[in-house]
Amino acid sequence: MKQPVGLVSPEFHLYFPPGLTAGRAAATGFFDGVADQPTTWQQDAMVAELFGDFGLSHLAGRPFRQLSTGEQRLVLLARALVKRPPLAILDEPFQALDRATAGRCRDWLDRNLSADQTLLFVSHHDEEIPASVTRRLRLGGGRVVGQG
Repeated sequence: MKQPVGLVSPEFHLYFPPGLTAGRAAATGFFDGVADQPTTWQQDAMVAELFGDFGLSHLAGRPFRQLSTGEQRLVLLARALVKRPPLAILDEPFQALDRATAGRCRDWLDRNLSADQTLLFVSHHDEEIPASVTRRLRLGGGRVVGQG
């Protein structure tokens, strides 16, 4: 059931085992768990490409748990996107990122998500929402208070 889904959520960074590097943490996205598993050279190349796109290449070998919260968020974003899932659920993906980094990631989503991918993007900040998002629900008090 998780195979066609890429996920980022605010507390997800807590579940990764000690000693796992940032690169290996991102590679777990191919397997829908947080345990390290062997990857192919093509999978390793996809992780490296996303790390390059998100400015993370220099962190690939560092322990995931020793990264800053913002760096961990970027690794988790790469993890969610690494298998090019048909459905990407990004719950506050830019939390703990500075404005410039969030903008680069938003632009990456707009340029790289394909027409056959669905993005469910959750944010408290309108400026974070990628331009490619075509439908919006605004929630308040546990109810839909606006649509667009």
